[in-house]
Amino acid sequence: RWHKDYLLLCFKKAEDTGVDFIISSYYEVDEDGNRNEGKQIPEKFILNDWLLYNPGLLCSNMFFKSNSFKTLGGFDSKLSVSGDRDVMIRSMEKKFKYKVLKKKIVFYSIFTPGLSRARLFKYLNSNMRFYFKHFFKMSFKIHFLSLKKFIYVFLSYNYNLIKKMFVFLINLL
Repeated sequence: RWHKDYLLLCFKKAEDTGVDFIISSYYEVDEDGNRNEGKQIPEKFILNDWLLYNPGLLCSNMFFKSNSFKTLGGFDSKLSVSGDRDVMIRSMEKKFKYKVLKKKIVFYSIFTPGLSRARLFKYLNSNMRFYFKHFFKMSFKIHFLSLKKFIYVFLSYNYNLIKKMFVFLINLL
């Protein structure tokens, strides 16, 4: 959800600074409506941050000038998850300029398990597409950490099934 002045504040910031896009700070809002501080969005990002995780960009806290977004080619429709990370990586490659709007004017709803991870295989498939799309930009360390992340997510979502299989196998012995 956006603050009522979201578009106006982003527009003014973009016009005043001449940047290609604005990233707004945000609150995370839980299922009970409680506000928590969102990620602290840094003034400067490095590529490796985006290759492994998302340090603070949401589809809803990006405000692009239309010409810049067209130049970028918009969102990659094949990435149902990590599209925000992909947009930032491509923006960095094009050397787009951005500013962070410190005022928290986005209210990001956090659900359990969340929209991004509600469907495990959709989540993993989209993240694998992201991984292979940006494969050659990644260091060995990022490759290793990405694999570790995929395994962790898969195991955490299938914990009960794996536990039952393990117990079954133990009982066979």
